[in-house]
Amino acid sequence: MPRAVALVSAALLSLLWCLLLWRAATQSLTHDEALTWQVYLTTPWSTIFQYYIPNNHFLATLLMRLSTAVFGFSELAMRLPSLGAAVLYFVTVRRLALRWYGPTPSALLAILLLSVHPLLLDFLVAARGYGLAVACFVYGFAKLIEYAEGPTPEASLLHRAAVGLSLAVAANLTLLFPCFLTAVLFLAACPQWTAPQNRARKRRKQRQRSAPAASWFRTWRDSRSFELRHFVLPAAAMGLLYLLAVPVAQTTSRGLYRVETSLASSLENLARISVAHNEGIGGINGEGKLLRSWARVLAWGVAPFTVALALWLAGRSRAQEPMSRALLWGAGATGGSLGLHGITYHSFGWPYPADRTGLYLIVLFALTLAALIAALRQRADAWRRAAAPYSLLAGILVAHSLLQLNWTHFHVWRYNADDKQIVQRLDEVHKRTRRRLSVGISWQLEPVYHYYRERGGRSWLPEFDRSGPGGEFEYYVLIRNDQDLIVERGLEVLYRGPVSGTVLARRRDPGV
Repeated sequence: MPRAVALVSAALLSLLWCLLLWRAATQSLTHDEALTWQVYLTTPWSTIFQYYIPNNHFLATLLMRLSTAVFGFSELAMRLPSLGAAVLYFVTVRRLALRWYGPTPSALLAILLLSVHPLLLDFLVAARGYGLAVACFVYGFAKLIEYAEGPTPEASLLHRAAVGLSLAVAANLTLLFPCFLTAVLFLAACPQWTAPQNRARKRRKQRQRSAPAASWFRTWRDSRSFELRHFVLPAAAMGLLYLLAVPVAQTTSRGLYRVETSLASSLENLARISVAHNEGIGGINGEGKLLRSWARVLAWGVAPFTVALALWLAGRSRAQEPMSRALLWGAGATGGSLGLHGITYHSFGWPYPADRTGLYLIVLFALTLAALIAALRQRADAWRRAAAPYSLLAGILVAHSLLQLNWTHFHVWRYNADDKQIVQRLDEVHKRTRRRLSVGISWQLEPVYHYYRERGGRSWLPEFDRSGPGGEFEYYVLIRNDQDLIVERGLEVLYRGPVSGTVLARRRDPGV
């Protein structure tokens, strides 16, 4: 059985990665990916270090720059860093689940819980920094777990944890809060190692009590010197390097993605995107009243109670218990991040997280749930019985995510799903007419159509801008929000994207 579990888990994650590879190679480029290509990948290298907008996910942008320099500007080449992040993420969560559960079927459930969320899979494909940031964060989190549970302190684990958490922030600034809180919680609950070391610390503290000049800071510093040298200092050095390299001071709260403006709407958004990411296989997951109610139950009942229970059990557990730190760090980073979001919203106007900017909260909740089930199974008291209903919950969430597996679009940029096919239809029109086409597009499509114009040598297409489709054109490419023009101008629909609903239409009097 142990060997079978190890092989099955590796096979499942390999198949999942192959699905991501297929998506990376076949899905149309999206607005934000094309904007990164336009602003940072086709301009001098110095632009990455001199010009900052939230679209610049620094580490991801650097890696995309390297991959496109070697492999060209295809969709797959731009997405290679995210596919690499997927490998790191899958390997890390598999190792973490096997550490918590051993080679048992429960480990398979935990691996799937941490791996098949549809929004997570979106960003382990898209050429953005969110998936890379989450992968680096989980890697750093796992290394802290290994360090805390090891028999002796290993500096290499602290170095890797510091690098992982630092690179997570460099890949995407939305990971700043959970990385900071995880580091603080780790330092606050550093393990006390072997008996000789404990005795040495006790003697140090006794000497410090007898020395009136000894300060509390010196006491803390001496007891944590190993972690300070090998974790705090490398992380601080990488943070300073990031601040020197990236002009983040150029951004303001106006430049941040503004989606949700309250904690309630933020939590409901993340729950809704988890259970209603898409219509599901066979279209049986269509969003309705029941699904909206289930999302509210998750947002306001299941998730908060799970995090609160994990914190309570971590508080009651002795620090030496195997799962106590995983519970504390997972639940503490989840709840603490939401608290910091509330503070920064009311103090600086920073928005609450939603969809991609809240991806880390979805992963943190999955980590907390997986750790909670493992902790409950290891208990010898009545709380052990709670493992069964939480395992059932994990199974339901996994089944719902598997139902929503898709290979056609990204939830955030669904309107871009059929752009590649629409450009191919325009190619066919050009082959028939052999002339330059007059095409108006919805402004949201501008970076993508600029990409396909330049990459495909389609000089017969106009140089697109963000003025929108309001002018007089022969052909129109319209997302759903602009399709009133079809009736207003009597347009003939030539093609309607089956996934996005974006249409290619033309005037019925094509003499314009």
